[in-house]
Amino acid sequence: MSAAHRDTPDPARFPGLARYLAQLDDGLAAYPECTCKASLYRSWIDAHDLSRDRDGLPSAMVELIDMPEPVNAWMPSVFYNAFCLAVIDRFYKDGAAAARWNHASRLEMFRSPLYRVLMVVMSPARILSGARRRWENFHRGFDFELEHTDTSADFSLLYPPRLHNVDTIGIIVSGVCAALTAAGAKDIRWRVPELTETRARAEARWG
Repeated sequence: MSAAHRDTPDPARFPGLARYLAQLDDGLAAYPECTCKASLYRSWIDAHDLSRDRDGLPSAMVELIDMPEPVNAWMPSVFYNAFCLAVIDRFYKDGAAAARWNHASRLEMFRSPLYRVLMVVMSPARILSGARRRWENFHRGFDFELEHTDTSADFSLLYPPRLHNVDTIGIIVSGVCAALTAAGAKDIRWRVPELTETRARAEARWG
């Protein structure tokens, strides 16, 4: 089957992606109401060249590699997750390693000249006080709940069945922790004590 006509990923090269799409009733077409900004997936495909494995990817993903969406466009969250999982399959030993890359990448972005001035006047508490608004700037269609103190954050994601898994949740949490680190949080420790088909709860603690 050629890449131009492939509807499912090659499970030999993309086992994590194949498992993810297989457990969604409509595969890549699942949950179109759940969307995210295309800048999120662009950060992954710009740093990881998936084009050499194009013949093992669904044609709809290949199209988004060949003709990337503008960074301010909205795209289905399932596609963003699919690209993250494809990158994990081809470039990392596991989701934890990919989450570490995401943390480093986001931290570099937050420390760039574009964000540095903003982060200088921020604190972890101020970052968290506006977290829901910032979340809605990048994600739509599923809920984000947060409770926090000056040295802790407990947040939950509520989403349609199987939209997320342990790897995609780890990526989301690592991005939140990168923002906290850039705002001055030291020695962040995080974990995901609850993960079901429709809910994830994460905890972050710092000094």
